[in-house]
Amino acid sequence: MEISRCVLASCPGPHAIILVMQLGRYTEEEQKTVALIKAVFGEPAMKHMIILFTRKEELEDHSLSDFLRGADIRLRSILEECGDRCCTFSNRSTDRAEKEAQVRELVELIEKMVQNNQGAYFSDAIYKDTEEKLRKREEFLKKIYTDQN
Repeated sequence: MEISRCVLASCPGPHAIILVMQLGRYTEEEQKTVALIKAVFGEPAMKHMIILFTRKEELEDHSLSDFLRGADIRLRSILEECGDRCCTFSNRSTDRAEKEAQVRELVELIEKMVQNNQGAYFSDAIYKDTEEKLRKREEFLKKIYTDQN
């Protein structure tokens, strides 16, 4: 049911799928989430995925690149599948400029990905099926309304 609501809310399809996970962890639940995304939407969904790591402050003096070099092989594999698109957000930052810079970095990452995807939003059979059902319902409602007048 939740997937259906997401599909309806994002029709005709999202430009980006943001997978949010805590820095330093790639849990079984997160692995299952990625597997579910692939099972429901197919491998092409990975072309539209960005990984957003929280807890940037835990990097301390290290860069995200340093962290990723030492990351779990399964996490590195997922990153590779989504074109190494990722960024980090600090949970603890109270600095408005830093928060704005984080959002700007994510938006720029999304814009670059959309450009690389030639502006295409993610669409698959689920979206097409939902669109078709909505179109038929709209036609039905129009017919009822027209018949009443």
